[in-house]
Amino acid sequence: MTIQTNPVLQHGTELSIPLSKLKTSPRNARRTRHSEADIATLAASIEAKGVLQPPVVEPELDRTGAGTGSYLVTIGEGRRQALRLLAKRKVIAKDAPIRCLLDTMSIGAQSGPPIGAQKGPPCRCRRAAWSGALA
Repeated sequence: MTIQTNPVLQHGTELSIPLSKLKTSPRNARRTRHSEADIATLAASIEAKGVLQPPVVEPELDRTGAGTGSYLVTIGEGRRQALRLLAKRKVIAKDAPIRCLLDTMSIGAQSGPPIGAQKGPPCRCRRAAWSGALA
């Protein structure tokens, strides 16, 4: 029988990660912040139904490329904030296990340009839309 002490985790693996080990990612898909009302509404939904769609995470790496033991939430920051609100209200523990999906495809990848950014001058349709010709 072979015992793996350091299993290689594959993209899409489901993990149970303590809430206290989940951090916000600078590569989060959402560019606008969630309002407090949205977080409270989401927290109420999670309290009633649970987390229906697990957050997507990637391991946090230090400068040497070694894992820190924490995970960065790349998709699902609102859920992370709602879970933290539930922990603050003592509905769940601060280190409650959270079901997450592992994203290993973007580890070490450069984050791309912001959504809507483009190289070079805008195409004719964008120039027309910006000038009001298509409005």
